[in-house]
Amino acid sequence: MKRTVLLVMSGILIFSIIKGAINGIDNKSFNENNFIGKEILVQLEQRNLSDVENEIDTYKNKYFQDKDAKEDRFNQTQGEENNSKYFQNTIFMGDSITEGLSELGVIEEYNVLVNKGDTVIKAINSIDTLTNLNPKNVVLLYGMNDVIEFDNSMKFKEKYIELVNEIKKVLPNTKIYLISPLSVMDKAVNINERLTNSNLDEFREKAQEVVRETGINYVDIETKINKKDYLHEKDGIHFKYEFYLIWLDYLREYI
Repeated sequence: MKRTVLLVMSGILIFSIIKGAINGIDNKSFNENNFIGKEILVQLEQRNLSDVENEIDTYKNKYFQDKDAKEDRFNQTQGEENNSKYFQNTIFMGDSITEGLSELGVIEEYNVLVNKGDTVIKAINSIDTLTNLNPKNVVLLYGMNDVIEFDNSMKFKEKYIELVNEIKKVLPNTKIYLISPLSVMDKAVNINERLTNSNLDEFREKAQEVVRETGINYVDIETKINKKDYLHEKDGIHFKYEFYLIWLDYLREYI
C-alpha cells in the first residue's frame, strides 16, 4: 500500500516537472518547485490513497482546462488579426447583423459602415463616406430590415439596384459583393410578423436578380448556415461570433 501511495505521489512530482518544462521556468524556479514537490510528497505519504488520487485528477483537469482555454483565446485572437489584415481594403455595409463584425471584434471598426435599422434606402446616406474611404472591395448585406420596411420584394429590388449603381458610379474600380439575405429562427416572428423565412426567401430571390442585372458578385452564405440554429443569438435574428468566422472564411473564396 505504501509503495502504491509513493508511486502515485511521485506522479505529482513528475507532473510538476513536466509542467515546469512546458511553461519554460528558469533553473532557480525549477529547483524551488522540485524542492516543494518533495516536501509535498512527504506530507502526502501518510494520507489516504483515494484522496490523493482525487486531488491529482482535480489538479490535472484544472491545469489542462486552463491551458486549453488559453490556447483557444490565442487562436481566436490570431484569427481576428488575420481577418483584419486580409479585409483591410474592404468595407462592409449593412444593418445590425453586419455591425456584429466590429462589435464582436472580428474585424476593425473602420471597415464596417453600418447603422442599426439600415435598409437599402437608408444606405444611400452613407455613399459620401464610402466614397472618401475609397475601398478596393465593398460587401453588402441587406434584407432583414427591408423585409419589414417593404411590403413587396419588387420595391426592395428596385432600391437595391439604385444603391449598387450609385456605388458603381462613385467608385468605378471597386468590386462589389452582395451577400444573400439570411434566414431567421421561427421565433423571430414574435419580434415582427414579417420576419419569416418565406418572406426572406422571396427577398433572397430578388437579391439574386439584382446581381444578375447589375453584374456584381453574389456570395450565397445562406447555404453555409441554413438550419444551423446554434449560430443564432436568442432573438433568432442576430448571430454569434462563430457565424462571422464562417462568413469571412467563405468570403475569402471570392475576395
